[in-house]
Amino acid sequence: LRLDPIKKSKLSLALSISGIPLTPEAYTMKAALTALLTALCGLLLLPFMPMAGFLIMGLSILMWFSTYQKAFDIVKKRKKLIEAELPRFAVSIQQGLSTNRDVLKLLVSYRRIAGPNLGQELDTTIADMKTGNYENALLHLQNRVGSTMLSDIVRGLIGTLRGDDQQMYFKMLVFDMRQIEQNNLKKKAAKRPKQMQKYSMMMLFCILLIYVVVLSVEVVGSLGAFF
Repeated sequence: LRLDPIKKSKLSLALSISGIPLTPEAYTMKAALTALLTALCGLLLLPFMPMAGFLIMGLSILMWFSTYQKAFDIVKKRKKLIEAELPRFAVSIQQGLSTNRDVLKLLVSYRRIAGPNLGQELDTTIADMKTGNYENALLHLQNRVGSTMLSDIVRGLIGTLRGDDQQMYFKMLVFDMRQIEQNNLKKKAAKRPKQMQKYSMMMLFCILLIYVVVLSVEVVGSLGAFF
């Protein structure tokens, strides 16, 4: 199986981040075989149950996409969890810069309170910094996560490594991140009334149905008394 070098590189990175122990070729072949076996079951059913056979063959296409996209879905969910923690990470760096400009110590200090996903990335970055170039280790962290917000933090940390005073930069960055966080919370809150409205309508329908049933029973009982 030969894959396009760019697609292979993206898939290899996604598999590494998501913790799936397969090569890009093996992962792609697994998705293809899953879809082909499902389609084969559909073909076998066509002479006896044509409708079920066509449905299963259509399902094979969905199986391909769901199996192949699994690694990318894990990466997206992980990225969202990391981005949700970045404002707190930026605040920690901002506070730490007032007394210490050692980037490695700042990362080690935050690692103690970091969440599992960002903590895993920090473990890799800290190990890279201890054994190699600090700036390259931060750039690798940026490339692995692929977050614009994290790129802004890495930019500030690299500036600190080069001797720049980044306290004001991180102060403005924390302010911007909090604004983004508040906007995201407002969007989530705006969706709640629509969800509640749907359930309210269902409850109203159930209440009306109870009244209709009770009234129907009473009416039928009254008619029975007359006749």
